[in-house]
Amino acid sequence: SRKVSWMFLFLIPLVIFGLSWRVNLDLTDGTSTRTLTWGLDPEATENYDFGIDENFPLIPPSGLYAFFPIDDPYNPYVTMLTSDIRQDTIEEHIWKGTVGGTFDPVAMTWDETSIPLGDAFIGVGTYDTEPTEWFDMTTVGELDFNPGDYFWISFTPSHSGDIDNPPFIVSTYP
Repeated sequence: SRKVSWMFLFLIPLVIFGLSWRVNLDLTDGTSTRTLTWGLDPEATENYDFGIDENFPLIPPSGLYAFFPIDDPYNPYVTMLTSDIRQDTIEEHIWKGTVGGTFDPVAMTWDETSIPLGDAFIGVGTYDTEPTEWFDMTTVGELDFNPGDYFWISFTPSHSGDIDNPPFIVSTYP
């Protein structure tokens, strides 16, 4: 009985206030490995969010580097992110990422079990042209691409905290 009460105490805020999650992408060219992070958070926006997103260093490291490009009118000097977190809403979210600092093909991996419920697809295209072939990120855990290509992630969550809040108590008076 107490365990059930504690479980509801922790689950109800998740339903009311939304879900926050992150998925890491590990990219390697055989010499260097870099990590990018994508995800959703109820406090995030489509732009750069200090304390939620991570800005790419001003001077790229030697060798392989990876980033999500961003065009944020409120932060014009932030143009690349290593962690790109979007607002937790039930709609299609698109992330685009690329690499630099290498001429070798890049292998990107992720943990398929870390993908939350929803439709998660990944493919290779250019900055302006979406992929012609999409792969389900819950069944495939690796994507290979060349420098200059962009990987695209399309994710539509199956549920969110921003819609259909549960009923609340107005009065306990009989």
